[in-house]
Amino acid sequence: MLNNINNYINDFDYWQVFWFPFNDEVQVQTAQVVTKSPTPGAHLRDFWKAVSGHAQAHVTQVIAPMLSHSPQKTPGWTKTAFHLLPVNDLVMNQSDNVMLGNWIDDFAASENTSISFPIDLNPAGISTIRKSWEIAQKMVDVYEGRNEYPVNLEMNFRVFKSSKQYLLGADVPGSLTCNIQITSFKNAVWVKFSAELFTKWMAEIPGAKPHWGKQFQNVPESYPLIRKRLGANLAPFLKVVKEYDPDHLFVNEFLGNLFELPCNTPTPTPKSKY
Repeated sequence: MLNNINNYINDFDYWQVFWFPFNDEVQVQTAQVVTKSPTPGAHLRDFWKAVSGHAQAHVTQVIAPMLSHSPQKTPGWTKTAFHLLPVNDLVMNQSDNVMLGNWIDDFAASENTSISFPIDLNPAGISTIRKSWEIAQKMVDVYEGRNEYPVNLEMNFRVFKSSKQYLLGADVPGSLTCNIQITSFKNAVWVKFSAELFTKWMAEIPGAKPHWGKQFQNVPESYPLIRKRLGANLAPFLKVVKEYDPDHLFVNEFLGNLFELPCNTPTPTPKSKY
């Protein structure tokens, strides 16, 4: 699959790749704009997705503590989970192509770290995607060699158009953006693994920036590099902050440390339950 990235970029409007550790295969989900009518049975599929989603959520409440207690069972679990992924070919409205539902709130707690970076459609750009993937895969193998299993869910990446927003993942004009992320149920090794992986991604993937909604707060030593990566976009962003939040009421401790701003967010006062 990693050798055919160009084909996916050229042939589909959207696509993403999923890998569950310790599997030799991946699942590639693709989407293409068509003029056909939607495949009949959308309401039934939505109902079944909701039922299966709630069932999966209950299963994770059993699986997550089991893996925490017996992490050596991780390879068996991820192989099983991969083969349970549905495979189908459907025509649907874009708004119906939503993977998750409100049942996701009932899943066992998971954690995720992620970066985004600019790529060009040339051998160097494609090799950067491959490198980001291989960095994570090799690290999973290294940890397995120490009988440690920090990743018990999945890794995925996707490629999409870039944006001009100040803090976006990639802002090289004319480039595309690749986002790669890795997810796991909470476990004793995850924090160490995710910090090591995020640090290596940031150091070795050109133009890498964090996915702002994912986990990198446990790597505060990366903050200077993140500010540097924002480059010319940092000053106008801070100008907007100054204009709309001059008293820094919306700057919490994390944002203050990341952007070197005063933190004036009020500390919540504990309330008595009586």
